[in-house]
Amino acid sequence: MEPPGATSGAPAGHLTTSKPDCHTLAHASPDRHADARAEPERHANINTDAHAGAHVEPDGDAVTDANANALSVVHDNSGLETTSFSAWRTPTPLLVDGTLYLHNNPTPPMGDTTSQLELPMDAALPDAPVLYNYDVDRDGSPGLLIARGGGGPDEGDPTKYQAWRAPAFTAATVVDGTATVKLWTGTAGFDVALGGVVSVYLRDCDGSNCVELGGGTLSDSSWRHGSQAWVLKTLMFPVGPHTVAAGNSLELVVVVEPSSSGDMWFAYDTNDHKSRVTVPVSPATPLGSWAVLSGLVNGWLAQSGTALLFA
Repeated sequence: MEPPGATSGAPAGHLTTSKPDCHTLAHASPDRHADARAEPERHANINTDAHAGAHVEPDGDAVTDANANALSVVHDNSGLETTSFSAWRTPTPLLVDGTLYLHNNPTPPMGDTTSQLELPMDAALPDAPVLYNYDVDRDGSPGLLIARGGGGPDEGDPTKYQAWRAPAFTAATVVDGTATVKLWTGTAGFDVALGGVVSVYLRDCDGSNCVELGGGTLSDSSWRHGSQAWVLKTLMFPVGPHTVAAGNSLELVVVVEPSSSGDMWFAYDTNDHKSRVTVPVSPATPLGSWAVLSGLVNGWLAQSGTALLFA
């Protein structure tokens, strides 16, 4: 499992904040665009460890658990839905670290950008100190805004979803067990009175077609639980068994449901906001371990000029 975040330091004019972790059921839907651009506290340096029971995970993020009153619904490609985590399968032994970090493009971030239909995710640990505005075409705030009203992983309105795609696997890979998604989030405008409903979908894509492997929906009627900073949300759901063919990639799609109280903000690709998905993967053949590692680790590192770890 991975660690959550702490505080972020950014130069003048940019935000550096962190978020706690929570999930709930949303009610009372105010104007989805209300105060979406008014975020004075979003640019403050705030410690996100706002809940009791915080702990530190391996990547150094401060983790807080505020999911006690949240409602999670998991779903997979066979139509399973449950509000009980007892339905989750025990993951098969991991031969490979299947943690993929969500990035902006370019990565590491060098400044504000417009929104993009598809972004990269890979095993490279984010270390950027500043959270920039990843969608200057949508609002003037750091991070990414996803508008409420999304209709699943095939949503056609680019403002209502975001997709992240991993590098292609160089060998057939088995996905089977429990996937974990950790997202640094906030209600638009950091409105503490609003709830949120966010769905995630993990898919196997061959370049033109995608097959859903599993997913889940997280709802929280008090998304921020009084916090004035980014909050870390965790969602777990069963996936597989499924074999991803060589040349295919994993894709994560994030959608804000129509039942959410408003639009949502997302932070990622910084040292303090390591949004990520951990997938239970293992090589389909005994000799496939290095190929799986190569596919997860190399892809985007090569673009940044870093030598391949596994040639």
